[in-house]
Parts: sequence; C-alpha cells; structure tokens
Amino acid sequence: MGKLYRFGVVTGIMIGSIFLGLPSIARSTASLGLDLGRQSLQGLEGVNIIVRNLPAEIESKGLTKESIQHDVQSKLDRAKIKVLSAREALSTAGAPSLDLDVKISELRHPSEKFSGYIYSIGVTLTQGVILSRDPKIALHADTWKLEDYGQASKLDEIRSKIKDMIDIFVTSYQAANTKAFEFSPGDLEEKDTELKIK
Repeated sequence: MGKLYRFGVVTGIMIGSIFLGLPSIARSTASLGLDLGRQSLQGLEGVNIIVRNLPAEIESKGLTKESIQHDVQSKLDRAKIKVLSAREALSTAGAPSLDLDVKISELRHPSEKFSGYIYSIGVTLTQGVILSRDPKIALHADTWKLEDYGQASKLDEIRSKIKDMIDIFVTSYQAANTKAFEFSPGDLEEKDTELKIK
C-alpha cells in the first residue's frame, strides 16, 4: 500500500510540473540505500529470482522480465551468490526469493515536447522466519528491502537503476557474510534522489 501511495505521489508531482510549467525537479527520499535487513543475509544459501508487475506495454518496448532476470542473475553469478530454481528454493532452508517489483508507466505531454517514464522499483528478499514470541509459528516474510522511484527519459536508464539496486544487495550480502561484519544502527543510510524532468 505504501509503495503504491508513493508511486502515486511522484506521478502527481511530475504530471503537475509538466502541465503547469513548474520547475522540473522533484526531490524524493526514496529508500535507495536504506539497508534494514543485512543481518538476515548471513548464511543465505541462494535465492530464486522473481520479476513481478512489469506491464506488457513496457515489455513490448524492449524491457522484458527475461532481460531483467538475466541482468540480476549475471550479477549474482559474478558475486558467487547461488541462483536457485523455484524447485530448488522450495527445498532450501527458508525458501528464499529475491523479488523485483517493477512498475513503470509511460508519460507523454500533449505537445510532444516531453516523453518519458515514471517508475517504482522494489527489491525484496523474502524467506521463512520464526516468530520470536512463539517459535511454533513460522511464516514467509520480507527480511531485506530496497526501493526507488522516479522519472527516466529512457527504459535503459531504469534498467541501469535496477542493476545498481542489485549491486547494493550484493554488497550487503558480502558484508553480512564476512567475519568482520557487525550490525550497528550506523549502517542505516537514507539517500535523497534528485529526479530531473527534461
């Protein structure tokens, strides 16, 4: 619900800027860089990659689920993070999946002076957890999450942003799986993202 709300706010800001001729800069505090679940990556055996919600009209323009999955798998392979099939994930402790929620809408000004895309991207590690107050209760939950949203003039820019987000996941995984890793509140860093509409 929160992600959809933020996506709507950004869309409204940008459409308002375009149609009302307001300054073409929207400032967002998307949680790109906000790492809340690094501890949950310790000992992770691998992940199943799932790409969700990419509109068919965007796929028809060249950014497909398959291309995103290929990009993600390539980065995980290079980092020696095992990519699991759906069947393998089910037989792995926690049934871990790396979910990419990719929402993209095309924008076009009536005068044709501007065209581009609004996007909302979520990268989430979902795995089995046990409720601390009642160990008999086990469920699937989001344990690591990264979000970004904004505007891009080309789909390749959005594809690059997804790659950057996977780089952050890989960095967090590597940090969590080194002997020197110790979690502290100082690891949490929220970055502002400046979005420009040309």
